Amino acid sequence: MKGLVFTELLEMAETVLSEDEIDEIIDAADLPSGGTYTRGGTYPSEELLTLIGACLAQFAEKAVISLTDYPEKEPEMVEFLIERVS
Repeated sequence: MKGLVFTELLEMAETVLSEDEIDEIIDAADLPSGGTYTRGGTYPSEELLTLIGACLAQFAEKAVISLTDYPEKEPEMVEFLIERVS
């Protein structure tokens, strides 16, 4: 898979995660390339799937933290959602 896909994924991740968090994801994923990509390079597609999974896990953790703060910010929306689900 072309490196452009990897670099774009990491740039997108930087919009919601810090640079340190992205480094942690790459380190934890234990990628064959070490997480160093060039736009013109070619890398195994399995590596992309590993990166996506690691990013989703990190993003999901941040989303849960945000949602626990959400009721205080928008109580009417939370009540609306509870009524719709019930």
